[in-house]
Amino acid sequence: SASPAPAPTPSPTPSSVQPPMQQPLVLEADGGAVAQLAEGQSEIRIDAADAVQITTVLEVRTDAVDLKIPSGVVQRLLALLPPEAADGARLSIKVEQAAEEMAARYADRTVPMPGGGTLDLASDILQLSLSVVTKDGEAMTPEQFSAPVTLVFRVKDSADPALLGVYYLENGKEPQYVGGKWNAESNELEVDLEHFSAYAVFAYEKSYSDVPPEHWVYDMLRELTARHIIEGTTDGRFVPDAAVTRAQFAKMAV
Repeated sequence: SASPAPAPTPSPTPSSVQPPMQQPLVLEADGGAVAQLAEGQSEIRIDAADAVQITTVLEVRTDAVDLKIPSGVVQRLLALLPPEAADGARLSIKVEQAAEEMAARYADRTVPMPGGGTLDLASDILQLSLSVVTKDGEAMTPEQFSAPVTLVFRVKDSADPALLGVYYLENGKEPQYVGGKWNAESNELEVDLEHFSAYAVFAYEKSYSDVPPEHWVYDMLRELTARHIIEGTTDGRFVPDAAVTRAQFAKMAV
């Protein structure tokens, strides 16, 4: 099912962040392109005339994350421009640190979850945005992408990969798990997104009163719980000897 359209989240620009500048786009032979976020920058700007040449994937590289944006998403975004506004327009990709209020809620503390268990922050909290901007400064931003955009997070070395997941963050609401595939070679977590907003990687850990660490199912259960496949009962138990329901089996088979 489609993810809800994200509410805009204000994001102050720290004084250490320099004004954005036009970024060189490296066009590759296969129709892809690469743009590198310069040190001290939070925005990449690409001329629309250059962006229209992308026919496979636009890869955006930063210190904290990489983004892989399909050409279809880029072209659909450029198509939002009225013909008279195409001249001088640009693609804007922002990778910003989250607003102070949101960062304070999750940084350097363990966050309890309503269904039990806790979240521990394992990455930067980043506010992402993608828009097309006219030369007059009018920005057009899609509520949802026409195809999934891949987000690749670099995480803390101390984090347990079995417990990690990417979460969508919205002020006033609990973090929403969106998934994550671990790459052990690069120490990165990858996930496909349907829209941009605030995201971070958390380690989710939940224990069950009837499954001690020495139980044969303990490690597997810990990982399936972190992936939000298993929830246990409302009284904090798992009941490992109970029969698996059809719904539970379907979630585990995904």
